[in-house]
Amino acid sequence: MKIKRRGAETGSGFQEAINRVNEAYERLGRACITRKAIPGKYLIERGETRRGLALPSVEFKTAGAQPRLAAAELGRLVKANKAEDWRRFVPESKAEPDYGGVLAPDGRAIFYDAKTTKRDVLDFDNLHAHQVYFLERMAKLGAVAGFLVEFSSHHEIYFLPAQVLARWRDEAERKSLPHLFFSATLTPAPPGKGMLLFDYLGAIAQQEQRYGCDFARLYLQTPFARTAIINLGSVPSLETLGNVQEVFAMTSQFTRHLLLAGILLAVPAFAQTKRKLFIPGQHAIVFDDRLSALREQPDVKAPLKQRLSRGRLVGIVGTAKSKSGAPFVRVAISRNVRGWLLTAALARLGSTADGEKILAAIAESKDDLVKARLARLCADELRSGTIAPQALLALGQTAEHAADKLSRDADRRLGGDLPEGGLGKRDFVLSFNGLDRFNRAGVTFDYDEMRDRIVYDGAAYRELLRRYPRSAAAETARARLAQLEQPIKP
Repeated sequence: MKIKRRGAETGSGFQEAINRVNEAYERLGRACITRKAIPGKYLIERGETRRGLALPSVEFKTAGAQPRLAAAELGRLVKANKAEDWRRFVPESKAEPDYGGVLAPDGRAIFYDAKTTKRDVLDFDNLHAHQVYFLERMAKLGAVAGFLVEFSSHHEIYFLPAQVLARWRDEAERKSLPHLFFSATLTPAPPGKGMLLFDYLGAIAQQEQRYGCDFARLYLQTPFARTAIINLGSVPSLETLGNVQEVFAMTSQFTRHLLLAGILLAVPAFAQTKRKLFIPGQHAIVFDDRLSALREQPDVKAPLKQRLSRGRLVGIVGTAKSKSGAPFVRVAISRNVRGWLLTAALARLGSTADGEKILAAIAESKDDLVKARLARLCADELRSGTIAPQALLALGQTAEHAADKLSRDADRRLGGDLPEGGLGKRDFVLSFNGLDRFNRAGVTFDYDEMRDRIVYDGAAYRELLRRYPRSAAAETARARLAQLEQPIKP
């Protein structure tokens, strides 16, 4: 989002835009947020008296009686009659953040400071320590507190909560926040209408819905740390190895070479830890592989780059529409690879509406394996208090339905005669290759010897009762689990 600069400085232009947005919020009844002044007072020297600017008296009786005072003449008079600055401003305390107020309708407090940068990082040197301390105190008491940051080169605005700043400062071990972290973790302020140039309160609401008001559900990715964090749990300490110089002094040259070779070969074994792939943008998952063609342009006839598999994690970095009006999103599948994807193929993480869209796809599908994969994907990635329990319940019901067909297929495949070798029928049935695809989808089965059939082991029902014991689906899961466990005999 590009903001038209109205001030001589970049910061003043951003603050003027914020002032207009806050006025729009107050007119809409969404919030009352005002800019705070620096607390202090003006002092005059002892013996001085208050005085103002003395200008010659000008009478404006009629338009023809006397001409208007020109701007240049007024400027000349002001400069000629301007006295030296006889007042001295003395701040009474350190300045609080730029803006503060309350949010409708619950009256929750909000405090933030405005920051703008032309670089791709937000330096901690631009964040005053007393303001950070104030915002952290307000955040602990339940207020919305943080920094409203503008990356002018990217035309993007983000709200950085004080909780996220504190965690990054403690875990990332660097003195700046890169733009890639903002785009991958936080929600950019979408453009508004009229005086509402951008809706940063909407972005705050999306972030809190995704991570919680205390941001406890935020998984902090820190791939930009100055030093790599390596798990040295299996590496012996210096106390165990003893003094290295003494060890080298007591060994021959050939032994030293062997020791050095062993160290060089051992270092990559523990130093090359698996690094999580960093994906910028708002995270989403591919759930409809029929529409998951990644293309070079937002058009279904554009050249195909690759086909994304179901469950693939992507980052949304832009939106567009094709000539026919089909909505597309620009996605990143890695740090450098980007393309265009139909919006209908994706589900945004933390979005209840997209979760309901996956649940509808599960109900419409007639393939048990597809339903199981979608339900597992929904339960793992969209951990909402309303969506995930329904997905786990659907997963259990789908697995029970699939067990009947798998039992018939296993009987036809195995036949009546079992090979010798001391193995029971349970071993052969549970080794049936028809179970492999469900096993890869996270669904496991058991064998009921009394009824001679494959049955679902109820893992999804147990997970539902463990994670969401008070949900509406918990009672149904409890009843289904009791019915499943009753006839099974090991």
